[in-house]
Amino acid sequence: MKPLSRRQRQVIVLAANGYTNAGIAHALGIHRCTVDRHFAEAYANLGARDRANAVALAYRRGDIGPDDIQATDHQPAAV
Repeated sequence: MKPLSRRQRQVIVLAANGYTNAGIAHALGIHRCTVDRHFAEAYANLGARDRANAVALAYRRGDIGPDDIQATDHQPAAV
């Protein structure tokens, strides 16, 4: 498995925090299609089948950790 790029890691962290693809695009200042591409590449690098599996695999192999996931009482606003 290849390591995640900086941007792939960013989209995985935001997904782990409940952001939609549109919300991730807004947060990072990129187009939603670019978010889709980063996810596709991250899935390939991780051997993941979907975003939940990608988050779990990234967590398991240490690409993201507990400090990357915010414990909040509310979901981020959908953009």
